[in-house]
Amino acid sequence: MEHDEILFKHQRVLGSLSCLPKKVLAVHNLDNATEFVLHELCNQGCFNLHKAAYFVDNPDFNLFKGVAGFSQAEAYAEWDEVWNNPGAFTSFMQQSDFNQKIRKYCIDSIHRNNRSYDDLITKISHEIGLVDPSYFSWDLKHDNKGLLVYEKNGMDAALFEEHFLNSLYLLSFCPVF
Repeated sequence: MEHDEILFKHQRVLGSLSCLPKKVLAVHNLDNATEFVLHELCNQGCFNLHKAAYFVDNPDFNLFKGVAGFSQAEAYAEWDEVWNNPGAFTSFMQQSDFNQKIRKYCIDSIHRNNRSYDDLITKISHEIGLVDPSYFSWDLKHDNKGLLVYEKNGMDAALFEEHFLNSLYLLSFCPVF
């Protein structure tokens, strides 16, 4: 990849990330604010993922729950309008088969029951159609754990690793309902 192309991609990703906190504040009162953030991170203008599924593991309530899903095949066509028309995006996400499949996913807590993510990742990936899955887990508020299972879509490895994993912590600021 040429140096100018790499710089352009970095600028595009960092531009998207730097605007995200302001955008999150605009939808913080919506039950599905996490869907907005996940879609911003995964769309072609940012990290360009093929699919991503976000889960929260709550050991206190013995619950491992799907929160939001992104599939590029079902991506919102008017991406620039998502933040300007949250009602339309919310309605769209209620019709997204992939997102609804993720939101309905609910099992006993992985951490509370001393299980590992490895077997779960294989199971989830098969159920949601990820071919070459990767995952990242991180600590959330109140001793909860976040888990993102995703499939890359040709993103430059250096750009991806440098910014993507750190940007997932933005999901931690969204309410989980």
